[in-house]
Amino acid sequence: MGEWPTQSVTDFHGRPLPERGEPAGYAAIMARYDLILPPPIRMAAIAERHHPTSTEAWLMLTPRHRPVAALGSHLVFAFRYEGVDLQVLSALFQTMEPDESRVSSERRRPALSRADSGSCSSG
Repeated sequence: MGEWPTQSVTDFHGRPLPERGEPAGYAAIMARYDLILPPPIRMAAIAERHHPTSTEAWLMLTPRHRPVAALGSHLVFAFRYEGVDLQVLSALFQTMEPDESRVSSERRRPALSRADSGSCSSG
């Protein structure tokens, strides 16, 4: 197993990024756990600047979207911005030890903040 990617790159597994970015979500999980499988159709990365350019192959997000370097954070990021990719999840869980498969509940954020929930009070 490798480390969580923390360096900005211009290419990930032969797929060029539209600008320098740090792999996140499924791309980071693939790098961390050395998963050898076809990459998802669209992967995500954290751009170095606050107005990134996305393409059909890459979703480039601002630095404020950067997940913590932990499996739980990258899974939440992936589910939120990339959807569910059963191929990556299956490969991930086949390489993990049983005790590793528990995602820590520490530092867990609420799924939606009040501002994100779209609800408004009619006080």
